[in-house]
Amino acid sequence: MSGAALPAAGRIGPNAGRIGPTALTRLAAALPRHVGAAATHALFDSVGLAHHLVAPPEHMVDEAEVRALHQALRQAFASDVALAAAREAGRLTAAYLLANRIPHPVQRLLRMLPPRWAARVLLATMRRHGWPFAGSGRGATGVPR
Repeated sequence: MSGAALPAAGRIGPNAGRIGPTALTRLAAALPRHVGAAATHALFDSVGLAHHLVAPPEHMVDEAEVRALHQALRQAFASDVALAAAREAGRLTAAYLLANRIPHPVQRLLRMLPPRWAARVLLATMRRHGWPFAGSGRGATGVPR
């Protein structure tokens, strides 16, 4: 039985906010370690996204899909389980970015810099290129003093 489809207002459209597919694919990878494969499938199915477990998205997705999935995650599981799964998905996303989006010479340079300077370089890059993570929202960065 297929899960409930997203409401019409949440469907992909010309004005929909878009988010990179890692927002779904990394949670799909992390969640089974925390709740099992059956519960992962049930969660994705509950918001009409089980098809992404079979054929992971390769392009930007509607932010409404990501929002619905994360809301369902927080409603379906204890807060510590939901948080642990979301944190692991974040770590998997960071690993993906290091492996695929930050050139190795830049990574070597960042490791040579003092941590505070490296953080400033990374945060400046995130401000310029972080739009795939924000959808229609806004992001903010900063280095504590």
